[in-house]
Amino acid sequence: MRILMIILVSVAIVGAAVASGYYLILKPRVSHPSEDTARYLPQDTSVYYSINLRPGLRQIDHAIGVFEIFKYSIEGSESYSENWTDNRFDDFEDETGIDLEEEFFPWVGPEIAVGLVDYAGYDSEVVVFLGTTDDSAVESFVESLLDYLRKEGDLEIKKSRSDGSARWSVSDEFGDISLELAITDGYLLVSTDDGLLNETISMMDNPTASLYDDQNFQLARNSIADPRFSMLYFNTTALIDDVAELTDDSYDYVLDQVADNLPGYIGISASFFKNGIRITQTSNSDPGKFGSASNNQVSSADTLPVDTLVFISGIGVYEGWETLKANIDQKLEEFNDVTGSDALDIGYDSFDELLRELEEESGVDVDDDLFGWMRGEAAIAWLPSDITLREYQSDLGFEEGQLQVLGIAELVDGRARRDAKSGIPPVMDFMWGNNFEEKTILGQKALVDEYLGYGLGYMFLEDRVVMGSTTSALRRALDTDVRGRLSETENFKLMMEESSGSPDWLMYANLRGIIEMATGVEGDCDMARCLTELRDYVSEIGPFLAPLDMISLTSSVNEKDRSFTVLLSVSSPETHVSNPAVGQPGVVPQLFPSTSTP
Repeated sequence: MRILMIILVSVAIVGAAVASGYYLILKPRVSHPSEDTARYLPQDTSVYYSINLRPGLRQIDHAIGVFEIFKYSIEGSESYSENWTDNRFDDFEDETGIDLEEEFFPWVGPEIAVGLVDYAGYDSEVVVFLGTTDDSAVESFVESLLDYLRKEGDLEIKKSRSDGSARWSVSDEFGDISLELAITDGYLLVSTDDGLLNETISMMDNPTASLYDDQNFQLARNSIADPRFSMLYFNTTALIDDVAELTDDSYDYVLDQVADNLPGYIGISASFFKNGIRITQTSNSDPGKFGSASNNQVSSADTLPVDTLVFISGIGVYEGWETLKANIDQKLEEFNDVTGSDALDIGYDSFDELLRELEEESGVDVDDDLFGWMRGEAAIAWLPSDITLREYQSDLGFEEGQLQVLGIAELVDGRARRDAKSGIPPVMDFMWGNNFEEKTILGQKALVDEYLGYGLGYMFLEDRVVMGSTTSALRRALDTDVRGRLSETENFKLMMEESSGSPDWLMYANLRGIIEMATGVEGDCDMARCLTELRDYVSEIGPFLAPLDMISLTSSVNEKDRSFTVLLSVSSPETHVSNPAVGQPGVVPQLFPSTSTP
């Protein structure tokens, strides 16, 4: 428990430095090479994480911009003081007696890194690097931190010096060495193992084959965003080997299956752009495991209204279905052979046999009617709806309303169009009954089922089929010429520009619109007294939500690797233009209105 306490305190300090942006504001002028500490770790290191506090002037400029937007929102809120950030430092000082602004920030940098060299549960070998600019200031800080920890628990701390550098050994009440610290070569080193610490110091003095020289590590570095302020690297092969050492032979099959389906490495980076934060991930995954590597043109975004809340688009549905069918029987057979069990026996000789029985009972040929024509883009979108968060009884719930959803499938050629026209009706009849009637919506013929007043329906356009949960949703898909298209919005363009190549699938979420829709309540609540604490909680997180504009996830694959890109865009609450369907411009969303307690 003592080692966990120490590590948690250290992580909290590092997190405060990075999250606040304090260091970036104070020391933005000098750049530092990315992942430099990887030169001091062995080549088979399992996990590596590095934060570059001097990533370059442009990164720093973008980081300060994002930080200032959140700072403006937080300190402009009635829930926080104008000096909210400084107050967080004051809280830490009250607890520990350590003034971060005076005793930590002046010396930290330019790099903070963690290496998990060998995973072995509680005995894992870990080394932490904290870059330093003033060894004497670091030593004073460590002494203060260890003094605080000594008072909090039964710890024995021994200090020594080697070549003029300070070193500490921390042990618990049983006398077991639990933590080693040393100041050397511009870093404060913290390790769970004295042997690993010695090896690290030796590599700093005499660099040998290191993680930095590893081919997979270099492939990961070269495939993620650059410049960046942080990188996370997983050597998945080494991790699986580490886990295998901790388990008995009965888990070998499971671990082999995991290893077969994991890439050899995973690299993740975080960087800033002008309006937010970008996270990229790459791996040397076999593209064939994920279906088609063709580019998605995302043409469905032209059919979606400008205020679309959530949009998911992808290709390779048909290819993915065929791959799934080919793998199911093989995996079941392999598992049963290894375990000697028929527990997963589904009662059929093959998965295809199950599908044929389903067809006899339902009249739906899953291969032809549902997946056979889906050879292009397939998308689903959530539009602004009249469903909002409400107070009732003593719980938080959703008020009843109509969920506005659109499904769009690309028809790549005439054959796909013919197959869709013949295949969709039996599928819809099986799922909702034979109640669809022809109806004209804005001059377009559609088949609609007025079930419970929703108006579930579908229609065929020139190169796509559009399905809607309501008649209103179908109408919104037809009036984009007047109201505007999702593809024309700045955030959507940003997603497409910043994604890793042309995506094969993506997810887009209009965070502003979602927050405004979910919290768009009017009038007083009858049960205000029951939810005072919840309302207070929401007021606490509201300032952090206010700057959020959009989050997106895109995926692309080529002959070498698969990449993912996550974008989080922000803007000052005073510059927001609200979703035209909900909210008001420039208003910070509130979950509950002000009420008087009866």
